[in-house]
Amino acid sequence: MLGLPMRPPVKTRRHHPRRRQPARRRPTMPPKRLPHPKRPKLLPKSRLLRKARKQWTIRAHINHIFPLTLLIFIILHASSSRPFYHAALFTFRKYFRDDNSDAELKLDDDTQTSAPPPTKAAATKSTPGKVEPYSAERAASIFTKYADEDDPNVIGPEGLERFCTDAEIPLEGALPLIIAWQLDAKEMGKFTKEEWTKGTDSIRISSLPQLAMFASDLEQLLTKGKAPAKSGNKKDPYDRSAISRYTADPKAAFQTFYSYCFSYAKPEQSRNIDMETSVALWGVLLTPQYPIMSEVLEFIGEKDGAYKATNKDLWSMMLEFCRTIKPSLQDYEADGAWPTLLDDFVAWKKEKMGNGAVN
Repeated sequence: MLGLPMRPPVKTRRHHPRRRQPARRRPTMPPKRLPHPKRPKLLPKSRLLRKARKQWTIRAHINHIFPLTLLIFIILHASSSRPFYHAALFTFRKYFRDDNSDAELKLDDDTQTSAPPPTKAAATKSTPGKVEPYSAERAASIFTKYADEDDPNVIGPEGLERFCTDAEIPLEGALPLIIAWQLDAKEMGKFTKEEWTKGTDSIRISSLPQLAMFASDLEQLLTKGKAPAKSGNKKDPYDRSAISRYTADPKAAFQTFYSYCFSYAKPEQSRNIDMETSVALWGVLLTPQYPIMSEVLEFIGEKDGAYKATNKDLWSMMLEFCRTIKPSLQDYEADGAWPTLLDDFVAWKKEKMGNGAVN
């Protein structure tokens, strides 16, 4: 037109008529978050951290520090104050809970009570409720435990005292004599290894609790004629075959036991036992069964020193006297060939009663 070159026309890209270009989406804002009725109110970050830290501190004291401190306090004072222990334990159960649950922690009162460690004697004792069959090895281990240090084949007076203490057998009663009788011991205050082995094998017992129970049941049978109660469907706490030998005639069994006690208390090279030992044995064996025996012992005590010893005849006739003569002396016969001590006792008692003749 003016002689200037013309700009070539701009070529635009034409899309294929069948291909549709996707439309561009405009960026949209996220929907507004509506407050939830149970959702806590949002706090600024600083306040939220302070509140969380405070809640954590309180929860730590309640759920961890306080219950653990209380538990230690319970254990230390459980044995000294049982009412306080139960109150403190209730408080501990109330506060020591799981973080994710309201269920209380179940504690056993027996397991929470502190107990001292078992001693050497208690550790070797068997449980009375547990039925243990006879074992020669276990019986031998008991003997070894109480044997003398100088002579391992003998249980001397000190070992016998520890033996009775651990078995809870009173030394002043008839139970030690009954055990010695069953072991067929020859010397008072001493058990030999041979006597122990044969005796425990005869009665089929190899534990201290069973031996104590056996001696107690045998004492009841000899003195009161009461056989041990049957266990029903349960197993007997020990082998009662040894006791069953005496249930048919307890009176004759006591006679045998009484005669044994004289031989047991008599020195080896003597025919008599001193009166002091006789009085002690009569007080254990005869006084609980026969009331007249306490009067005989009173008479001997008043005649201090008049009677020095007891021979076999006096020992045997004393049991016969207690069994046949009543405290009123009605059954006494002057020509009954009683020992001198018993004749003197009758005269002493009649004088004490103020009677010139036997009623």
